[in-house]
Amino acid sequence: YVVNVGENNRETAIIYRYGIKIEKYEYHPNGRIIAIQADGILLINIYLHSGTNNKQEREKFISTELPFFLRHNYNKLIIGGDWNCVLNAKDQTGIYNPSPALENMRKELQLADTWELLHGNKVTYTFTRGSSASRLDRF
Repeated sequence: YVVNVGENNRETAIIYRYGIKIEKYEYHPNGRIIAIQADGILLINIYLHSGTNNKQEREKFISTELPFFLRHNYNKLIIGGDWNCVLNAKDQTGIYNPSPALENMRKELQLADTWELLHGNKVTYTFTRGSSASRLDRF
């Protein structure tokens, strides 16, 4: 495994199978991104700022910080993490508050959501508080 403990003890980690040779690994200094590359696969784990008041910070982070970790050549890309934002109205209860930056990245990189590939439009949530729920984790 590799762990990135950054400022304010924010951390991300990636666990991988014993024997896989990691060719490259990179950390964001604030602990919010960790990336490894092995056998042409780039694997990134991300933890974005939570809360409605941090929406602009999340959008900026996706648009300006994450692309740095995508600069290497790779055959396959896997990105997972706690995005603390949603793409579709079905991803949350209450007022729809999408992330244009995440949707733009998804389109530009031609990413597929593994949950939706396996389960179609089935609705599930990864975060609940009181009477609200949302799907904040994606892989």
